[in-house]
Amino acid sequence: MKLALLIVLLSVGIQSVFSQDGANYVRKGNKEFKKGNFYEAELEYRKAMQQEENSSKAQFNLGDALFRQEKYDEALKNFGALSERTDASPELKASSLYNLGNSFFKQQHYRESVEAYKQALRLEPGAKDIKYNLSAALRKLQQQENQQNQNKDQNQQQNKDQQNQDQKNGGGEGNDQKNQDQNQQDNKDQNNDKGQQQQQNQEQGKEQQNKDQSQQKQQQGNEEQQKKNDKGAAMSQEDAAQLLKALENQESALQAKVQKAKAKAGAKKKTDKDW
Repeated sequence: MKLALLIVLLSVGIQSVFSQDGANYVRKGNKEFKKGNFYEAELEYRKAMQQEENSSKAQFNLGDALFRQEKYDEALKNFGALSERTDASPELKASSLYNLGNSFFKQQHYRESVEAYKQALRLEPGAKDIKYNLSAALRKLQQQENQQNQNKDQNQQQNKDQQNQDQKNGGGEGNDQKNQDQNQQDNKDQNNDKGQQQQQNQEQGKEQQNKDQSQQKQQQGNEEQQKKNDKGAAMSQEDAAQLLKALENQESALQAKVQKAKAKAGAKKKTDKDW
């Protein structure tokens, strides 16, 4: 963003009103300004204004030095005062309004910046720098207004949502009472749930106890049945042994009978042969 530094702007007639010291301070300030020593330039321009309070040249260049130091509020005062001076030339007023617009632009006061550029352009219709900065300020102003409208819509929607929520909850003391009643009901429900849980736990405990007793009885029955089976198995072995012994006795008796019969038959045959 270009600034107009007024060095050889005023006519020789206006410069003649400067005191020699004031003119020297302005020249020193201009040298410091060109070097980029804006604070030192500010000091020299202020010295010039102390010598000549109404020095338009010193006041304008002081505004430039303040602007470069980002002292925009002070720069606005200088350029604003110059733009309203009746003794200033149209060119000086246009330059002052141009730099006034630049100062507003830096502070994001885009509406004021646009107005300053418009006034400067009326004084210098062909100035390309003024037209360029005016176009940039208009774009920024549009963006700023769009953002403000968007924020406004969001705030309105948030307020509307909050109102709906308040209405839904009943709002005010009624809402507090409703919340209190709800809390009491919640506590009551929790107590009921706790009682039901305790009852359920007791029933489950009884059921488990009955189940354990049933399993214990069943286990006792199984043990008794096993004893009976073992006893039955022992009796069966004893019976088998007795039966085997009986069979052996029968076999012995049968063998003895057979032997006796054979003996009788042999004896009878021998007698017959001897006869």
